[in-house]
Amino acid sequence: MGYRLGSDEVAVLIKPVFDEDGEWTMELKTGITFGSDVNGVAGQAAVDAALTMAAALAFVQDNVDILDYLDEYKHDMLKELYPDQYAEALAEHDKAEGYTTDGNIIRLNAWTKTKGNA
Repeated sequence: MGYRLGSDEVAVLIKPVFDEDGEWTMELKTGITFGSDVNGVAGQAAVDAALTMAAALAFVQDNVDILDYLDEYKHDMLKELYPDQYAEALAEHDKAEGYTTDGNIIRLNAWTKTKGNA
C-alpha cells in the first residue's frame, strides 16, 4: 500500500511519460495533490514549496548545467536515506578513481593520475 496523504499535506508527483508502444519518452511530468484541509499560512507555504519543486524539474530540464549545483544536496539526501549503501557506493567510487580517503588523508595507488606534485 502506498503513502496516504494527510489532510494538511501537499505532495509533488513525478510521472514518467510513455509513448504508445510503452517506451519511456525520456520525459517526466509533475503534478501536485492536496490534502482535504490545506489552508492558512502553513498551507500556502506548502503549496508554494510544491510549486517550486515542480517548477524546478522543468527548469533543470531546460538548464541541465544547474545539476552540478544540486549534486551536493542530492548526495546529502542519499546519505541520510541510505547510509550503508551510500558508504559502500562511495568506497567503490573512490577505489575506481584510484585513491582512498580516511578523514583528511588521501591515499594514492600506483595508477592514480595526478597533476602537479602528489
